[in-house]
Amino acid sequence: MILERRLRIAMVCPFGLRPKATASARALPMAAALCARGHDARLFLPPWDDPDAPTQNTCQLQSGVNVWQAGRRGPVPMFGGLARQVLAFRPDVIHVFKPIGYSGAFAMLAEARRAFGSGCPWLLDMDDWEGPGGWADVLGYPGWKRRMVTWQENWCLRRAGAVTVASEALRILAWGQGGAPERVWHVPNGLGRPLDRPAREDVEAKRASLGLSGPSVLLYTRFAEFPPEWPVAFLARLRGLVAGIRLLVVGEGLHGEEARLLAAARAAGLGSEIIVAGWVAPADLPPLVCSASLAIVPFADSLVSRTKSSVKLLELMSLGTTVLASALGENILYLGNGTAGRLLEGLDADVWAHAAAGLLGDAAERSRLGEAARRRVREHYLWSHLVERVESAYAFVLGR
Repeated sequence: MILERRLRIAMVCPFGLRPKATASARALPMAAALCARGHDARLFLPPWDDPDAPTQNTCQLQSGVNVWQAGRRGPVPMFGGLARQVLAFRPDVIHVFKPIGYSGAFAMLAEARRAFGSGCPWLLDMDDWEGPGGWADVLGYPGWKRRMVTWQENWCLRRAGAVTVASEALRILAWGQGGAPERVWHVPNGLGRPLDRPAREDVEAKRASLGLSGPSVLLYTRFAEFPPEWPVAFLARLRGLVAGIRLLVVGEGLHGEEARLLAAARAAGLGSEIIVAGWVAPADLPPLVCSASLAIVPFADSLVSRTKSSVKLLELMSLGTTVLASALGENILYLGNGTAGRLLEGLDADVWAHAAAGLLGDAAERSRLGEAARRRVREHYLWSHLVERVESAYAFVLGR
């Protein structure tokens, strides 16, 4: 189904643009692609988790999108301000991102208004599984919060006019909660535009600043998909195959897992072989990524891993990085079943070390895989391509 008119689209998020990524890495580029196609898509955010957010309401233009943020003044006034702004916009359709917290509560308001004939259709977007087996477990929610998240997630899945999901595994879970197949659209994460590869001199300068003189492996992560000690076991085995290899870690854990990584490295006598760069600004990411010889994307088999649609993996691919990834979930689709990167079953450190050593010793294969990855992002995983799936979901709910 193709939309034949310009829409006013309210995109309601559960939190701000930072520090979490759903609003900045999914909702914002989706909205920008919709605006580029002539729609008026706006973001409405309650930045309760952003300590730098102002206490007054703000509205700014970001990436060509009007982004309205509620002032940080407590849950009730924040939600009240959010609801008033969305309704004052008079949208044709409302897209709710994540079925929990503020956005989940707004979905209930939207459904109540629709039931009484005064509202517009609304959709749910899911980029993770929030309930049991998902982020409720990763984040260690107390019992009452776990029950609330589970109830909100199930309620929204059953009542949304349509559901957009970031992974095939989420589509199956949505079906299991009563989301009829014709109501569920697979919309994987994408990039707003391909990332530009940095100049060679910038890469060399970054390598020098990091003290990298030989081969290195990159791990770009939040540590949510694997035990933090696993990279140490992998590096220990790889060092027996590739002399002078080092591990470059970009990112931080949700619970300080990088400290556990470093402690395990010191215990194994590898403390000086691991460089933890932490989080970096987007502009600083390309030379840091391109400093490494290849990247690993290890996922333990879990519901979190299988439902994940990794923007980090897309960023690596867009920069032409050779990727060695777990054969789970969207990783398989992103990497074209192994045509744009190597896929491995399980997390056996010996298997991963031998696969990495083979790639490190084959520059031609690394170049081939890196170029295939860049091409795959350009041809399939830019929001300018993916946005048509979102429009189809809007056409569906407006035609019901």
